[in-house]
Amino acid sequence: MLRIATLFLCALALFANAAAAQQVKIGFIDAARIERESKELQRGAEILKQEFAAREREVNALYNKVNTLRAELEKLKPGTSAAGQGKKQREFSIVVQRLEQARRSLTEDVDLRKNDELKKFYANVNAVVEKIAKAMNLDLVLQEATYVSKAHDITDQVIKTLNATAGAK
Repeated sequence: MLRIATLFLCALALFANAAAAQQVKIGFIDAARIERESKELQRGAEILKQEFAAREREVNALYNKVNTLRAELEKLKPGTSAAGQGKKQREFSIVVQRLEQARRSLTEDVDLRKNDELKKFYANVNAVVEKIAKAMNLDLVLQEATYVSKAHDITDQVIKTLNATAGAK
């Protein structure tokens, strides 16, 4: 039994040694830099800005109306009837509530669309990284590291490929 265990350990050691002898090719990408320098992501941000511009103008108009009503409330004379003050206060409260709902809805919708666009963008980035990794015969591509030599950094290639495909669209 001891002999079988010894043979097994020797075989395991030989296998581990052979596996360790193979050189692992590693690449690295800087995701933050890809986000900053990608034309596709910049164009997506502009599209989102245009898509939600009308709603943002509505929110700004409500904000201005709230400020106007607030100023009117503050200017009401002490002798103004309680009914008049109450009417102005209700109008103010309704507009404030509409403003908060519009602002919250806009923020949620913008966040959802941003997340959708980021998912599409990163799916595209992953496809490009995989294509480059296969072309370079890389075994592993890392996204975060404390230190990376320029020899392993493929970020420039990824950005160039992304920008070339974004320009073609």
